[in-house]
Amino acid sequence: MSFDTTSVNTGRFRGVCVLLENLVGRELLWLACRHHVLKLMLAKVFTMCCGPSSSPEIRSSSDLRHLWGGIIHQNFRGLEFLPGTESFRKASLEFLTEIVSTKSQVRDDYQELIELTLIVLGKPPENVHWRAPGPIHRARWMAKLLYAIKIFLFRDQREAFNLTKKEAQLQRFVQFGALLHTTAWTTAPRAADAPVGDLKLWMDLIRYLSFDHEISVAAQKVLREPSVVSFR
Repeated sequence: MSFDTTSVNTGRFRGVCVLLENLVGRELLWLACRHHVLKLMLAKVFTMCCGPSSSPEIRSSSDLRHLWGGIIHQNFRGLEFLPGTESFRKASLEFLTEIVSTKSQVRDDYQELIELTLIVLGKPPENVHWRAPGPIHRARWMAKLLYAIKIFLFRDQREAFNLTKKEAQLQRFVQFGALLHTTAWTTAPRAADAPVGDLKLWMDLIRYLSFDHEISVAAQKVLREPSVVSFR
């Protein structure tokens, strides 16, 4: 069953998924919305790197909105990669560059995420469209990664950002997002490709153990058991 993760579908007793299983008399594979699963994964990694928050807004992203007008957009610096991560970078760049070059139809947030990922990976598009921060709340699924990348890119502008103590953790989050998460997120709408997409992401996470064991283990847990975090 491929389904949206609203409570009407995922309710433990009267959810549509449970009712369908009862109707056919056996358990079915629950192929939940991959965007929802990936959102849970990103939230887990974000909390691990940047700490928990009960606020409806993301504080660092809210600060970015107020500082945006004074940022020099030409003064940015991408990721400094750990030895051995080149294969992740190459694969991500090839995939995202192909999407950009074929002018695939993607929504605004998706397009911005792809462009920001290319920039932070060291291969910015010819024309960079810097979008001013918009709605900043947890219901906007890509907000954490979009604004984390922007803050990280402009981290050298110390008069705007003071990341002395947080820069290393922010880099961990941005690196995970750029090397693994953006590609998985971009392909998530293709439900028919979800099994092979999950397998590829799982294999990448296994390889990622060598570079950030803690993040890899946390992300694997969400991919393996999203129901423990969110539903069923």
